[in-house]
Amino acid sequence: MTQHGHTWYGNDAALVQEYTAWMRLEGNADSTIHNYRNQIIRLDRWLQEQQGEQRLGLMDVDGPTFVTWRASLTIADVTITTYVAYLRSFYSWAVKAGHLAENPALGVPLPRLPRRLPRPIADDRLEHAIDCAPPRIRPWLVLAGYVGLRCCEISVLRRRDVYDTSPQPFIHITGKGQHERQVALSDYVLAELEETLRTRRLWLFPRLDGSNGHVSRNRVSYLGNQHLHRCGVVETMHQLRHRFATAVYAVDRDLRLTQELLGHQDPSTTARYTAIGDTAASAAVAAIQPGRRLRAVRRRRKSS
Repeated sequence: MTQHGHTWYGNDAALVQEYTAWMRLEGNADSTIHNYRNQIIRLDRWLQEQQGEQRLGLMDVDGPTFVTWRASLTIADVTITTYVAYLRSFYSWAVKAGHLAENPALGVPLPRLPRRLPRPIADDRLEHAIDCAPPRIRPWLVLAGYVGLRCCEISVLRRRDVYDTSPQPFIHITGKGQHERQVALSDYVLAELEETLRTRRLWLFPRLDGSNGHVSRNRVSYLGNQHLHRCGVVETMHQLRHRFATAVYAVDRDLRLTQELLGHQDPSTTARYTAIGDTAASAAVAAIQPGRRLRAVRRRRKSS
């Protein structure tokens, strides 16, 4: 059976469709579902290449077959770990749904990943990139570097998500897994976003190809990274987020607050009941903003 350009074996197409429907009910984003489904397709194609027309179905795969598949991978260790995690999730669902007795992916050995330190972009390089940026890309750099947003979060921002008229302005963010958080907005960020906020009614960053909807996260990542590299900056958009995390943590070494502002999924129980827009969070975000740049923005506004 062919589905979305891929020929499935036996009942596998129905199983994958059932799995993706379950992921949607759990609130996973379309991009997340797409990534998981693509990895299932990669495994299915490998089964076909290894076994031809007599290949195993997805529910027939056992532990030794998984180990053989894992040994065939010639990709980076971190990518192997990601691929195995996707398939473990799929087979964990299959067990819960009654399609399998046990998860065949649990025993697959994983490479040991080295501990990676944060790689924040230096402030002077970030400021240079912002100064060189075209109007469409400039706010993306500001939101990543000074608010800590992921590209996928920038792409789906709506005008209503920015509470710029509140006594303590903040932005409401729906992140990975539909987890919500709020991050205080400094005067600098508000000044940089002023034109965008004034001219947008629905999406802050709509598509420019004539279609409805927001710019894709891949487009934000691609164009943002392309701009950074064109102006001589080797870092990526995600390293702008590293810069935000490092700077916030340096203010008062509050790891819990940093986790909340970044939208990580494992804050403490107490943190889940703490208002993000409180004085401490606002002060932490405000403390890392470039006052010199804010004054320059205000001077530009007065002269225009």
